[in-house]
Amino acid sequence: MLAEQALDIQALKAVTAKTGNAQGEESGPQWAVVRFGLSERRVCRLLALDRNTLRYRRRGPEDTALRTRIREIAESKRRHGCPRIYVRLRREGWPVNHKKVERIYYRDEGLALRRRRRKKLAAVPRVALPRPTQPGRCYAMDFVHDRLVTGRWFKCLTMTDPCSKEVPVIEVDVTIGGAGVSDSGSAVSHAPATGNLDPG
Repeated sequence: MLAEQALDIQALKAVTAKTGNAQGEESGPQWAVVRFGLSERRVCRLLALDRNTLRYRRRGPEDTALRTRIREIAESKRRHGCPRIYVRLRREGWPVNHKKVERIYYRDEGLALRRRRRKKLAAVPRVALPRPTQPGRCYAMDFVHDRLVTGRWFKCLTMTDPCSKEVPVIEVDVTIGGAGVSDSGSAVSHAPATGNLDPG
């Protein structure tokens, strides 16, 4: 009795491991019948599995041609994932849905699109900007976006003195090009020594 229980436990562990790792045609319960010499009835009782499920054989058409075509597309178009392969198959006239293509692509053929690793850029040391000590020596320029009640967008070009916190110029328009920026800078009474621009 103890020997039979130990054999049942061993077979159950082996079937569980094979079901999670195996990719062959032979299923875990069928493999346990051959490997441990157990009957189908006993294996089904251990796994709480119906015997009709164990004996089931697929009756649908073979997908050999479809599998071959999916692998050909995957090998010729390395950057094509499953969705793009499905679109190409439909354009070629294959009567398949996306679920079947996904099942063959991922589970049966074990294909997967390799993700590109992001290139690491050299770290640039950040240098703190010197704080102005006198008014009018430096101006900070930035664009501010907002929308009217009618839904139309407009821009505001602001020039701020970081030292005195004054805003000598605010240019408001629907579009502000390079000429508008230049005219706003010339509107200041005296040209600053330096200027800070937001790159964003």
